[in-house]
Amino acid sequence: MCDPARRIIVLCLILTALSAACVSQTDSPLTLAAKFKKGHDYQSLALLLSHVRLGMTRAEVEELLGRPDYSPIEGQYYYALSDRKTEEGTPVGLIVEYRRVNYQTGETVASGKLESLTLGPIGE
Repeated sequence: MCDPARRIIVLCLILTALSAACVSQTDSPLTLAAKFKKGHDYQSLALLLSHVRLGMTRAEVEELLGRPDYSPIEGQYYYALSDRKTEEGTPVGLIVEYRRVNYQTGETVASGKLESLTLGPIGE
């Protein structure tokens, strides 16, 4: 379950992405991807997220976002944002998951597909 601060961050990201997508309908996904890969900034990510869909393969996601910056465990990858930190100074980034819970066994298993995206602190 998400804490209230993380929910607010995610909601802000979604709203920014929606408004940015309306303003920037002429930018192709590849143009937006190039901007994000160059600067890893929040604005570029917000524009690009309208082209990222649950169920995409890791290769499809990496075509848009580039290679992740860090992976604490198999199936979970972090993209640090160059211009966002928490009040405590922890980097903020996009957390991408290619794993899901098998509800019959309770185990987390790799799915090979994008299962979730979360914007939040990525300090380890």
